[in-house]
Amino acid sequence: MKKQQQKYLIAGGALLAFLLFSKKGAAATSGSVATLSYLGQSGLPLGMSRNNPGNIVRGVNYQGEVFQDNGRFAQFQSWAYGIRAMIVLLRKYITSGSSYPNPCVTTPQNTVRLIITQWAPPSNCGGDNTPTAVQNYINYVTNRTGFNQNQILKADQNTLRKLVMAMSYFEQGRDCVTAEQFNYAYTLA
Repeated sequence: MKKQQQKYLIAGGALLAFLLFSKKGAAATSGSVATLSYLGQSGLPLGMSRNNPGNIVRGVNYQGEVFQDNGRFAQFQSWAYGIRAMIVLLRKYITSGSSYPNPCVTTPQNTVRLIITQWAPPSNCGGDNTPTAVQNYINYVTNRTGFNQNQILKADQNTLRKLVMAMSYFEQGRDCVTAEQFNYAYTLA
């Protein structure tokens, strides 16, 4: 075998190994959508290790929510139930508004700006985020979804998918919800 061919073979093998072993913490594909769980896995962002892609605060008693500790954020029995909770909460925000008071938003929260300000409120609105961090979140979601920050949104499947995928990326720091996972969770909502 020529030296050049050996280099290509080694490079190809390294790429294959990278692809195979870099799947930890990546969004799952078909066959495991219903049963995928990151619960308790170490080395992952907090939300992923709680099957909570949106870092939803616990205590609402969502379907699939499990109570294992006194942490601030909810834990779900599967990744799909965590996605489902995001869908349910976003749908509520857009159609009727959050039941938690926030002096900085109007009801319903039917724009990206209002949704994010309710989801991750700045300190001047009763939250623990800086106004700059909240604006960065708004900017990220508008760039990723293509929505204007003040565009009135409808709670349809396509809008919710774009919001869930963008917000979960921002919350977890990586792509972690696939369209397939979203579609499955949507059937549960």
